[in-house]
Amino acid sequence: VPDIYKSFIPSGNVDGANTGFAIPVVATSVKVFVNGVLQAPSGVDYTFDGLSTITFVIAPEVGATWKLLNN
Repeated sequence: VPDIYKSFIPSGNVDGANTGFAIPVVATSVKVFVNGVLQAPSGVDYTFDGLSTITFVIAPEVGATWKLLNN
């Protein structure tokens, strides 16, 4: 059975300095894309608190587009 994911845009300033972003739903599993590129979890590119916050290791640059998929 394939995973079904919903797309969300997290809240937070994409200003080149901010690393923490809130997602609008409680999630147990996420996939994060920045400028269309899948990011690596577990502290490589970002961490996820298992509920509603994503923290990037390096802040997304100004103008970066990104989205979150959760199931």
